Amino acid sequence: MPHQKRRSLRVRMITLVLIPSTALLVLWAALTALLVDDIRELRATATITEQIGTPLVETIGALQRERRATMDAARGTQSTAIHLKYARQQTNAATETLTESLRSFDGDDLPEQVLDFHGALDGLGSHRAGVDSILPSEITLEGNATAYTENIAPRLPVWDAQVERADPQQVPHLRSLTSLMRTRELLNQQDAVLAHAVATHTFPAQAHARFAAAAGAHHYTWDRVGAELSEEDGQEYIHLESYSALQRIHQLQESIISTPVRGTSTVPVNATAWQGAAEAVDARMSSVEQGQIDQVIAFSHTQSTELRTHVLLISVPTLVV
Repeated sequence: MPHQKRRSLRVRMITLVLIPSTALLVLWAALTALLVDDIRELRATATITEQIGTPLVETIGALQRERRATMDAARGTQSTAIHLKYARQQTNAATETLTESLRSFDGDDLPEQVLDFHGALDGLGSHRAGVDSILPSEITLEGNATAYTENIAPRLPVWDAQVERADPQQVPHLRSLTSLMRTRELLNQQDAVLAHAVATHTFPAQAHARFAAAAGAHHYTWDRVGAELSEEDGQEYIHLESYSALQRIHQLQESIISTPVRGTSTVPVNATAWQGAAEAVDARMSSVEQGQIDQVIAFSHTQSTELRTHVLLISVPTLVV
């Protein structure tokens, strides 16, 4: 066979092999890149949730307790002053833990709500100084409790920011986490209103309206928790829904809201009963919240491991072929 014909045949044979091989290689690269990207997203969700989620929730909880202690301080007693000092120390410790956790991440990888929340904590010192510069009797809901609320409330949807990068099976857990955090915050807002009312022996129309608004929103977000949980996790919601302390909270809410406001009359419920029930419910909700965080982390790790196995089972044989 002439040399020219042999060369032409060789070129055609190489072409016949090269085209499908190249196409297969491109397909392998695209599939592998897609799976690796999914693994990276799952790991990112797990890492952020594991290392940032718990410190963030604990910092928010510390701020809520400090807000209540600030309202309590309107009594002007030595014990309430000591309690406020302790609450501030707890907030400082939680903030320091959160700051250390954030240092291990690139800012671009963190949800915007987390960065905003952390930045807003810098103004906490000036707010405390303002509280310390006035008489205890001058501590007000509008001027002193609102500063904490405005810092906490806008950052509660931090879990919603993870939804876009999360596996669809994780979405109910993330959504319910946001609703749980909102529910706890609204309960703590009501608690702060009543703490100030008890400390000052007054319950004016403005405080009544603030309490009623928070109570109404609290019922709405609590219903959302139940709607967003999966059937399996919904059992925990059912147990909480029937929890005696939560039922007691609902009864006290109705009693307070339905009682007409006359001037600056005191709060129309037993303060000790409210505080005991509120603390018990908050603790139970916190436990459910942590359980949801743990599930998000466990699911992300499990899915990441399974995807890595699939990459090896699919990618390696395809590359060999």
